Amino acid sequence: MEITTAKIGPTCLVCGTEGSVFFMHKNDSDIYRCKSCRTAFVFPMPVSTGEVYGEDYFEGATEGFG
Repeated sequence: MEITTAKIGPTCLVCGTEGSVFFMHKNDSDIYRCKSCRTAFVFPMPVSTGEVYGEDYFEGATEGFG
């Protein structure tokens, strides 16, 4: 059994609570959840939405969800 250490994250971008908790890793991004308001957010924030969303995401999503 693998034992992992919880990642303590940044301040919540919505309510300002310090020390969000690591929630999951997806698509090369760490996602944290606020322990107060429960908002999930990516940290660090991507520089542009192009790093997260494919070109078709905003134009009909011909290859998946959109």
